[in-house]
Amino acid sequence: MNLKELSDIHEKFVALHKRINEFPPLMREKMNRDADVILSMYQSSMMNFCDGATRFLHNLDDCIHDENMIVKVIETFPQAFIEESCDDGLLPIQRAAMFDKSVLFVPILAKEGMKINLGGERRLGGLLMRDSIDHRNVIQTLVLSHENGATIPLSMRAGRIKKGNERKYIQTLKQLDTMGLLPESELVNATVLKNVHIENCSLRFRFIFERHPHALQAQISNLGDIPIHWAATNLTSFMMCLEYGMQYYPEKFGFILQKNAYNQSALEIAISCLGKEKVLNCVYSYIPVESNFLHHIVRHSPCHLKDFVINYRTCINRKDDNGQLPLHVLLSHGKEQTSRNILQITDASVEILDLILLAHDSALTEKDPVNGLYPFMIPAVQEINMQNNMPSRKDKSSLNAIYTLLRRNPNACLESI
Repeated sequence: MNLKELSDIHEKFVALHKRINEFPPLMREKMNRDADVILSMYQSSMMNFCDGATRFLHNLDDCIHDENMIVKVIETFPQAFIEESCDDGLLPIQRAAMFDKSVLFVPILAKEGMKINLGGERRLGGLLMRDSIDHRNVIQTLVLSHENGATIPLSMRAGRIKKGNERKYIQTLKQLDTMGLLPESELVNATVLKNVHIENCSLRFRFIFERHPHALQAQISNLGDIPIHWAATNLTSFMMCLEYGMQYYPEKFGFILQKNAYNQSALEIAISCLGKEKVLNCVYSYIPVESNFLHHIVRHSPCHLKDFVINYRTCINRKDDNGQLPLHVLLSHGKEQTSRNILQITDASVEILDLILLAHDSALTEKDPVNGLYPFMIPAVQEINMQNNMPSRKDKSSLNAIYTLLRRNPNACLESI
């Protein structure tokens, strides 16, 4: 039976039923019973149609479906659009965001959701509704879905984002942004940024950092961590954070030396997790040798100074904003510390002093503009201060530094008189 025949029969039946009171009682009873049967069959058919619409909206595929088809189904069967799946309690828009075959339809689903205020006010057409699996809203799912899908059941993981298909998620995020449905607060927050180490999400984090550079310095834990601290466990992610950090915050060296509550810098975490050679090569690629990087290494991560002196030897004769050379900072840094470990690193690093002096021998005769002392005087003053503060101290490591400085240029002592 085609639709025209069905429409004709429907019109005739309705017209006949309008005249029901013109017929004898027995006929009226028969007609009412038949009407109830037909109504029941109609309702059953509509339920089947709605179930089919629900299955359709929960299994979208951009290879065989299009937006017009989706809109027509939603307009005809609006209940199917708000129907949760019996298997996992997901709405169509939530499920669509989890799979690369359907993610491109999220914007049109959000647009339709806005029409019916899906999820309530300020839920952006369902985009801010949390799912029952990852407990993320749709925007978070768009950023964080990846092929190794977290808590998704094994039966569902096969259909999730495949490596190389991240571009679909980028396209979706950009479209939502154009529609005004991508609030900054849903991208720049701890829930999202804590996942910066997931390599298969790197293109989406690039999108976030390009659009919101301040996300690079957002605190994402109670321990003072920022994204690069968490990225330091994955080389690709670490390089990405350092790249954007140097692009937008070169004066802070991409936050590579910023420390958390455990007094760990991203540099130290990366070396511990990824190995020194890989991390050093990464740093050499993004932090220019014409910078004052050595000054900052001395101040914030002196234990790694030796690793950088050779590659940043052109920095050795550079002065910072205070007019200090790296040698001045190295020698005076210990004056600000009381820790014996720091003193040993600073004062007894004869090999580092030699490396610095080989590259910039004339530094021996340049006064430190901050304290007005020649280099060999700084550890001498420091040794006197330490003896005054800790008379029982037997460590004389400062003397090694003094000897090294004078041995390199004995005339420095005469020039200082």
